[in-house]
Amino acid sequence: MRTNCPICAKHQNPENSPLLQGEFWRVESGNIEASVKGYVYLEPIRHVEHWSEFSQEELIEMSELVPKIERAVGRIMPVDRLYIVVISEAVRHLHLHLIPRQQDDQEKGLTLIARATQHRSEIDSHVRREYIEFYDTLRKLLKSEN
Repeated sequence: MRTNCPICAKHQNPENSPLLQGEFWRVESGNIEASVKGYVYLEPIRHVEHWSEFSQEELIEMSELVPKIERAVGRIMPVDRLYIVVISEAVRHLHLHLIPRQQDDQEKGLTLIARATQHRSEIDSHVRREYIEFYDTLRKLLKSEN
């Protein structure tokens, strides 16, 4: 854990409950203010800044979690594509952004990725509740899937 790392700090916060936690990785809900339903982060539990630092076991667990997340999100909404982006520049703790694109979305590719990773908008309490319910359902599906 790095003391100046916001992801490490989030992992240490007992009030922050991930959608799913494996042995090496955590699945966290994405920023609701990005207004992309199903957007999640896949974060290594330990502080890692470079791909070469991962163990084979960590990479295997990550490779198992990605399709599990895609299937679970797909059970809630019609996913046409699942974009996976790694930036890790402002926050050096390497993490993956998993950004689903629904079948009827007009916004695609880099435009959707930019909105998910950079855009923040005010959302009303009704929409916020809708997202919270979505992520509660996703949490249950992720925990129930073998």
